[in-house]
Amino acid sequence: MSDKTPVLLVGIDGSDCSLRALDMALEYAEGSGASVICAYAMWLPGLEMGIVQAGGYAGLPEDYVRMNEEDKDRIFAKIDTRCEGRNLDITKLSDIAAPVVYLQNLIEKYRPKILFLGKQGRSALGDILVGSVSNKLVHKTATPVLLVP
Repeated sequence: MSDKTPVLLVGIDGSDCSLRALDMALEYAEGSGASVICAYAMWLPGLEMGIVQAGGYAGLPEDYVRMNEEDKDRIFAKIDTRCEGRNLDITKLSDIAAPVVYLQNLIEKYRPKILFLGKQGRSALGDILVGSVSNKLVHKTATPVLLVP
């Protein structure tokens, strides 16, 4: 990824909507020569309230750590399948972080041309409790956001 190559950022959580957002970003990249960054935030209960610190698993049960890593591996495998046979510059990133904060940090770092997001993630209950990631980002970033149903 060169400094002049346009970047597309895709928020991935494994939901059908986020995978459709990836498909749209890949199509756009094929036509524009843009590179694609796929970002997965490994959310932990308590991140939004500051109870759990971002960036590490210290003090968490081993089963929970293993489950999060397996989830990330499954999602990255889905990304690989969709990218197979395409001659594109694809980067997969993940971190233990609140999704909104993680994506905002990536927007600041990479200055994407467009942020692609699924309209609804994997957890409707989570959206009710902490608010929709896509809704928050639409209101918090100046980067154009494409919401995919």
